[in-house]
Amino acid sequence: MVLCKLGASPAAVDAYTLMAVDPSTPVVGKGTAISPERLLELKIDTLILWGYQRNALEHLSRYGIKLVEVDLLRAENFPELVRKMGKLTGKMGEAEKIIAEHQKIFSAVKQEHKVCKRVYFELYSRNRGAGDESFIGDLLRAAG
Repeated sequence: MVLCKLGASPAAVDAYTLMAVDPSTPVVGKGTAISPERLLELKIDTLILWGYQRNALEHLSRYGIKLVEVDLLRAENFPELVRKMGKLTGKMGEAEKIIAEHQKIFSAVKQEHKVCKRVYFELYSRNRGAGDESFIGDLLRAAG
């Protein structure tokens, strides 16, 4: 979604990410089950992956595919992710605007000690919920 917000929509995604981008975006696999043949067919030369996926996807570098690792997303490291994607896409100006918007929103949220509503946030399939120690958890806490 950061790439889309930067104006640099991904050339391809995995099946889990498809719901966040244009539905006509090509799918190259699911999770770490990524097809090297499909990447090469689409002329994909860079793959953005979560740190925990590195070992499973390291073999893709043999095909000349650059692996760009990102940390698990949390509210506090969101600016770092956006800067990394801005640098990768050559859209640093847009990246700084997104970061400023993010910081404005989160600085406006006061962390008051009050009883929060308990919320279950389902992710991409049944019984896949976001945990408290996640970006979704950060957003829900900020929202009260």
